[in-house]
Amino acid sequence: MSVDNLSTHVLDPARLAALRAVALLDTPAEESFDRLSRLAAQCTDAPIALVSLIDADRQFLKSCLGLPEPWASLRETPLSHSFCQYNRIAGEPLLIEDARTHPLFKDNLAIRDLNVIAYLGIPLVTSDGYVLGSFCVIDSKPRQWSAEELTVVRDLAAAVMTEVQLRAEISARRRAEDERDDLANLTARLRAESAAREQAEEQRRQLEAQVLQAQKLESLGLLAGGIAHDFNNLLTAMLGYATLAVEELTEDAAVLPLLRQVEQAATQATELVRQLLVYSGRARFTFQPCNLSPLVAQMSRLLETVVSKKAVLQLELAPDLPLVHGDHSQLRQVVMNLITNASDVLGDQPGTIILRTGSRYADPEFLQSPYVPGDLPAGIYVYLEVTDTGTGMTPAVLSRLFDPFFTTKARGHGLGLTTTLGVIRGHHGTIKVVSVPERGSTFQVFIPRYEEAAPEQSAVPNPAIQRGSGTILLVDDEPTVRSYVRTVLERAGLAVLEAIDGRDGVELFAQHREQIRVVLLDLTMPRLNGLEALAEMRLLQPDVRVILMSGYGTEEVTTRFADQNLAGFVHKPFTRGDLLPLIRRVLEE
Repeated sequence: MSVDNLSTHVLDPARLAALRAVALLDTPAEESFDRLSRLAAQCTDAPIALVSLIDADRQFLKSCLGLPEPWASLRETPLSHSFCQYNRIAGEPLLIEDARTHPLFKDNLAIRDLNVIAYLGIPLVTSDGYVLGSFCVIDSKPRQWSAEELTVVRDLAAAVMTEVQLRAEISARRRAEDERDDLANLTARLRAESAAREQAEEQRRQLEAQVLQAQKLESLGLLAGGIAHDFNNLLTAMLGYATLAVEELTEDAAVLPLLRQVEQAATQATELVRQLLVYSGRARFTFQPCNLSPLVAQMSRLLETVVSKKAVLQLELAPDLPLVHGDHSQLRQVVMNLITNASDVLGDQPGTIILRTGSRYADPEFLQSPYVPGDLPAGIYVYLEVTDTGTGMTPAVLSRLFDPFFTTKARGHGLGLTTTLGVIRGHHGTIKVVSVPERGSTFQVFIPRYEEAAPEQSAVPNPAIQRGSGTILLVDDEPTVRSYVRTVLERAGLAVLEAIDGRDGVELFAQHREQIRVVLLDLTMPRLNGLEALAEMRLLQPDVRVILMSGYGTEEVTTRFADQNLAGFVHKPFTRGDLLPLIRRVLEE
């Protein structure tokens, strides 16, 4: 944007009239705007958040969280210190990673006086299309703004405009009140405007509640993803060393059964971690043949711990149950949700919870469930049934049972049965609920039978690699992962160089790139992450062969690095049988 175009936009009389119509210039600070600024700063980890209104020769700050003095007290700056004036296109955000190198902003005085380096701003646009200013977050150091951060700021900017429009409506009402002479007409209009104001206030409250809930869920998702990533590093060493130990022992070794229990526990833990990744949006359902009866039986001890002490849990699991095509971890979550809900209904009162599995033929009439859109085909369905002897539900509660965020529990506890319904829909099934007040409830989940036979699992052969095949550069910030991978590679006859983070990896690569055949590179590390380290290594040697390691989902990583020409990807946690065939293939190429 040229200076002339920018001046034309800023000085546009219609825009300035729309700005004055909202009656916010030079008004005191308000908690509703400051609260939205705090939310933006917290969710993006940015030190500064502003609600900026661009006047003809200045920017007025309706909210200025984190701004240095004297600007925070003045609550305005000259346009020479403004990035927000460049937000002039509705719906188009302005993202700056480092203003000091940006041709349009490198001379802006906000860099020197306000320490504005990185900037993410969303235009504040009226319903008539006039840009009043910007809602932005600012960092004092360079950074790349993520898509999630952009979504957060965009949603909060919509909430800011709701506040602005509400002020405009209030201002318009006051002007109208001053102009009215007829008392009767004034009374009638006041009533109508009062109702409109109450509706606008209710809409604002609902929007704010939705934004807060969305941010809460987003924060939980980020937390779950971080925990899953760190836990995957630990599981890599736990599962890997257990597998190596089992391979070293003979079948008559006394500790062999114990080590196999460790292997099994670590494998189950990987399922739990994958479930966290699904929840955080970093993985997807993984479908495979599944028998519900053994799946429930394996959960029996865990289910007993969540059931109230005065309740009796009875398992009636059908033998020789047909298979279903499902995601094991998500089906376990369905079981856990239904049992937890049944236990909560019983509370401290004595009662019985019965969990049954079975199968039956279901015709189209039987499958006409209100909880799954469309008709399901007739056929054999496997069912999972949970019955409790609790208080039951009224028709009013039943009608809202699967509404998003509806729950009969205390406010703020749980998401109701919406997540359970989502999993069942993902498995092309349905759920039926029968409940009578004071007589208990029955939840029946129906999933179609899996028609194909389960594939046979063949043992992974010992992947031999010729000794002296080359040197592997191992780059990972987790010591337990490095120790395990080094053991596996050295036993396979390979020389190993270890780097403790991305920067150390680049330096080692620069020193030994003549002898390094393959680089094993972790994705998330301090100083330099995997992507940054890969870029610097390619500057030194464009054809470097890199295998990426990560605890995040395979789909996410392969999509994100599709243009990086990776030699391979190995998902944490992995074993020797996962890693060595990939190493061998890359070496042979």
